[in-house]
Amino acid sequence: MNLLFNKLIKYIAIFTKIKINNLKSTFINVLILKVSNPTLRVGRSLTFDLHMNSKIITNSNQIYNDVNIEIQQGGILHLKEKSWIGSNVTVCANNITLGRYSAIHAFGTVIGNVKIGDYVMIAKNVFISSGKHHYDTNFSYLPIKMQDYIYSQNSGEFSTPVIIEDDVWIGVNCVVMSGVKISKGAVIGSNSVVTKNIEPYSVYAGNPAKFIKKRYDFIPPKSISAMNKQDYPYFYSGFNIEEKPFVVKENTAFLETNSIFSLCLNIEDEKYISLEIQSINQDQELYYNNTSKTITQDFQTITYKIEQHTSDIFTFKINTINKYSEDFVFNVKKVFLSNDLFFDVP
Repeated sequence: MNLLFNKLIKYIAIFTKIKINNLKSTFINVLILKVSNPTLRVGRSLTFDLHMNSKIITNSNQIYNDVNIEIQQGGILHLKEKSWIGSNVTVCANNITLGRYSAIHAFGTVIGNVKIGDYVMIAKNVFISSGKHHYDTNFSYLPIKMQDYIYSQNSGEFSTPVIIEDDVWIGVNCVVMSGVKISKGAVIGSNSVVTKNIEPYSVYAGNPAKFIKKRYDFIPPKSISAMNKQDYPYFYSGFNIEEKPFVVKENTAFLETNSIFSLCLNIEDEKYISLEIQSINQDQELYYNNTSKTITQDFQTITYKIEQHTSDIFTFKINTINKYSEDFVFNVKKVFLSNDLFFDVP
């Protein structure tokens, strides 16, 4: 009885810190939020403005003081494991994801459709938005707001998603513009304005941000193995390289993957990509492009034909995806490209 009473007092204390614009829906969402993630710590004066059919999904561990969160109609804010939001941050979400162990530091602003990967560090006073105004349409003689309106009537789109991949560090006072992709491992120097896509493991700075140097010699190979730590950058996304938080796996034979994962290999004229892989809990259909293969609970080597592939990034996913799940579904030992068909390709 005392335990139940103490929990009730704890929840009341949390709710007194929250300024509520829409009492009923916000109260319900915050209650669900706390029940689903009881370890979440909430600072003072959290403002929640949740519009119709919006939702917040979280396994975060901290939302600090004076944070303003607004989720637009039908929008989603997904805060993944151990992510956190610093004081005086504003988040206005159509569809925003903050990855595992990623952080938005104080006075940051994130707006629109933004996907932020794992282990991302966003310093103080960074502005990221997927939206833009249209000043150079065929009606450039009109006020910008009128051009915006005409553009929206013709195309219906004001927003081009921003993608920030894993292991990115964005310095203080930066601006990240609409439609930009900051690739894995990149560093953006303080006071920069990012207007174009950033290459993996590169350092950029300035207004507009320009290439400064490489932080790592990122050269995709033809084959990669989970037993070689030097290959981990090419297990590009959706892989778990941790033994426990911030401790890399030692002497491992395989790496676990999420339901969507990407690999980076140096494709030239190769025709096939092969994976030594097993399903963790049950047989799963794994798709590459429009081809599926059944992955069983025994390790097997599966091969997909490469067709009209112009990038070094290969993305795989299971057929039915709960996109909010953070469970691992496959183990991968090694991956390689080839010109010869060593294994059956139905």
